[in-house]
Amino acid sequence: MRSTIAPEKVQKMIAEARVIQRDEVPPGVAMAQWALAWCLKNPLVTSVIPGCKDPNQTRFNAAAAELVL
Repeated sequence: MRSTIAPEKVQKMIAEARVIQRDEVPPGVAMAQWALAWCLKNPLVTSVIPGCKDPNQTRFNAAAAELVL
């Protein structure tokens, strides 16, 4: 996917993600879990389909519903 996006745009998106991680994601919380929690709690998001490769990821994703943002 990255190869279809201009390199400068990719760098901008990575920089934006770092700012979100630094300023929004609580210490001790994985960014992926925080992002899933954000999607679950955002009324503008109509559906969330998280990927899971194993039972641990399923539990990790389910715990996102309990995060307080």
